[in-house]
Amino acid sequence: MLKNKLSLALGLVLALSLVACGGDEPAVTAKAMDSIPAPKAAQVAAAVSSQNLGPAQVSMELARLAKINDLKGMMTLALPAPALKKMVDSWEAKRVEPITDNARKEFTDGIAKLLAPGAIDELMAQAEPQMAELKPQMALYIPMGIGMAQQAISSNVDLSDIQKKQATEMVTALQGWATKTDLTDPNRLRKALTELASGVRATNITTLDQLQGLSFDQMLGKGGVLFGSMKRAFNAYDFNIDEMFSSLKAEQISMTGDTAVIRTSMTFLGQAMTSEAEMIKSDGRWYSKDSIEALKKATGLTEETPLSIPSDSKAQYFVLEKGGSGAERTIVTKRVGSSGTDFSKRLYNCADRTVKYLGNGDSIAAMNASSADPNMAPIVADSIAYYVSIEACK
Repeated sequence: MLKNKLSLALGLVLALSLVACGGDEPAVTAKAMDSIPAPKAAQVAAAVSSQNLGPAQVSMELARLAKINDLKGMMTLALPAPALKKMVDSWEAKRVEPITDNARKEFTDGIAKLLAPGAIDELMAQAEPQMAELKPQMALYIPMGIGMAQQAISSNVDLSDIQKKQATEMVTALQGWATKTDLTDPNRLRKALTELASGVRATNITTLDQLQGLSFDQMLGKGGVLFGSMKRAFNAYDFNIDEMFSSLKAEQISMTGDTAVIRTSMTFLGQAMTSEAEMIKSDGRWYSKDSIEALKKATGLTEETPLSIPSDSKAQYFVLEKGGSGAERTIVTKRVGSSGTDFSKRLYNCADRTVKYLGNGDSIAAMNASSADPNMAPIVADSIAYYVSIEACK
């Protein structure tokens, strides 16, 4: 659905912001965004930065753009032109899809829950009894949640050891913040909801038809307004995202040809953090390798490498992504056959010759949302999984 594309854009900005971090300027207003002319898709895709930024400068500039809620600037700087064009084309294709009456009602009702007269009071009346009940249990729930997050990081086969270390440090900082912040304080929630409502109101979008009428640039402008309100909502819980952006420092520590390594330092929830990131150069511009991979996973904007599957010769297979290290490898494949297109993610233990599905669906999003198989199973000779394993275990 089209409205989910706006959520995706905000999600991508958050991902780019974390990559960027890993003087104050006013946020773009809804009124200013309404004055933006609707550009053609090709114009947006070609709107690449004319600045000749080095690898460390790219990270610093992404943080600056995130601080001023400039989603278009972030997308333009962080994405190669072909990938940006695919996003524009995808948005434009969604704009011409018919909107059902149910979808219209669902969207309008959702807006009303936040913007209708007395909406905040009604939401608080529902939330306060639950928060009061939850308050004495937070001392148990916080470490439980932190433990689950740490376990998820440890077991994630797509993360490198360095990435796991960085993610664990962030979770530790989150634990310190959550422990000293009263997350069940009704006043904090009211302030956060008020900021979110203010952001939604500032977009002047109240119907799904209005959302569908936005060009890609205008959608990013509205999304920037929402991003700013989301940051202000976090401030209600003493979680200042802009302070994190402002604290970022980056330096280049090595460069070989079209690859470079930068070191970034920042303060995250009061905790100093340092990390290293690999940058890659394409068409004269530098991009974060991790952000490109994250965006591919989130959007399905992947390169497709043909894969031969003799046991299913009537279908076409493509490799979209490979990950993991050592014996454990992951691979995402796309199958195109008479029954349609589906996507699968498998986990292989190349030493034990076992495999299991991590996800399957008719889209990248559906695949990511599906449940993984509980157990590994032996790879059967001449099966689809067998031929996929040859590529995964290279």
